[in-house]
Amino acid sequence: AVRGHLNPYDLEQLKTLAGVHHYDGEVYPHLYPPFVSAILMWPFTFLSYAAALRTWFWCNVVFVCAGLGLLFQIVQGTSVREGIDARRRLLLWPAFAATVYLFYPIAENFRWAQINLLIFFVLVLFLYGLGKRRDVLAGLWVSVVSLIKIAPVLLVLYLLRVKRYRAAGAALAGAAALTIVSVYVIGPDSVRFYVDRVLPTLSFGRAPYQMPGLIAGYP
Repeated sequence: AVRGHLNPYDLEQLKTLAGVHHYDGEVYPHLYPPFVSAILMWPFTFLSYAAALRTWFWCNVVFVCAGLGLLFQIVQGTSVREGIDARRRLLLWPAFAATVYLFYPIAENFRWAQINLLIFFVLVLFLYGLGKRRDVLAGLWVSVVSLIKIAPVLLVLYLLRVKRYRAAGAALAGAAALTIVSVYVIGPDSVRFYVDRVLPTLSFGRAPYQMPGLIAGYP
């Protein structure tokens, strides 16, 4: 829809495109901020639906493994400082690995090809950058994750609270820059449509736009 200069938030247009591309599954409305369709998912639009799905699956595998690896390093560093012995630290890795296989929400994210595993990975990158005192980079990761799910923008308040002002400034500047590029790619009309008609429904107790039959509060 974006590549064809159409509105990706118009469900009827998405259904028409699905038919053109021989996709016979159910079509849901697009609810993510413009950054997701304008920049983040742009490379996938050059693939067939089946190829894009396979590629996204393996991307999610990387997000989980890399995210857990970084998180393990963060926890291991904390355990060293707290005097936890090497044998107990060694047991941490199987515990992290078990999360991949046993944690039901992760399996569901793979099943539905959702975006939460990417969000997890970016949040771990933020933590890692913060721990390494790379404040600008940490702030930029906040800007990316905030333009996917909006709510993580609250991390800016945390950064201000702990006086990491460079990280907070980088988060706001990065979000502004990515938003400008997104508006340019997706078009101002589509962005206005998102702000006026989609965004107001993304609150607890209201069904998503163009899906009135869905359980209220789904987002």
